[in-house]
Amino acid sequence: MNDRKNRRASASQLICLQQLQKEGVPVAIPEYLEPLPPALDIRTAGRLENLVFESPSGQPYYAVSVCLIAGRPVTVTDVRLTVPWDDEIAYGDVPERGPLCYHGSESYPRNEVLNSKIVEFLTFHRQGQTVTGWFLACGLNRIPAEYRTHSVVPAQLTFTDSLGEEYGETIELSVRRTARQLPPRLRRALFAPQALGGLTPSTRSRSQSGAARSRKSGSDGKAGRRTPPPVRAQREGQGRK
Repeated sequence: MNDRKNRRASASQLICLQQLQKEGVPVAIPEYLEPLPPALDIRTAGRLENLVFESPSGQPYYAVSVCLIAGRPVTVTDVRLTVPWDDEIAYGDVPERGPLCYHGSESYPRNEVLNSKIVEFLTFHRQGQTVTGWFLACGLNRIPAEYRTHSVVPAQLTFTDSLGEEYGETIELSVRRTARQLPPRLRRALFAPQALGGLTPSTRSRSQSGAARSRKSGSDGKAGRRTPPPVRAQREGQGRK
């Protein structure tokens, strides 16, 4: 609490001195009053990655790809996401069990989800330390009818540190209203198995096995083939006798 009061007092002194300088009064600003860089720099992916989508029952799910960069040591203790129709979006109930985190019709690698890290207080120990991952949340208020699929929704993402300071960023979310009926899709770049000679490994092994069987049967047939007896020549010889 005292740190917060001291910061506010220092900020007020800095504003007064800056105002005097603008008015032409020759006053110097002490170094300890110089504004510090922000403790947290928030960067997010574009709206193609940041989503708000519905479940079959109509419940909205939110997913934001975020990068946090520390300007100085800081501990993040809370985060808040607000959209035009909902300012009470919850993030603490997202299940993070097993290697994947299932979130509505999507799934995310558990080690890339930031929710539990923030709940347990996400600490940056040095300037320039970076943390990237997914912030996932659920809401209760349905997406209004005027927001159709692929519509862009403005949203506010705000992080709070252990001193109560807030760091906000205005972001954009892409709407997807159609609920998927397929199994959850993994939201991560995956390398598809490379084709070998135009065939996948399993298909290639089956093809090679079939070819081997064909070569074996062909060689067996050639080795076991017998020349038919010269029936006509034998009959002619018997006639001469």
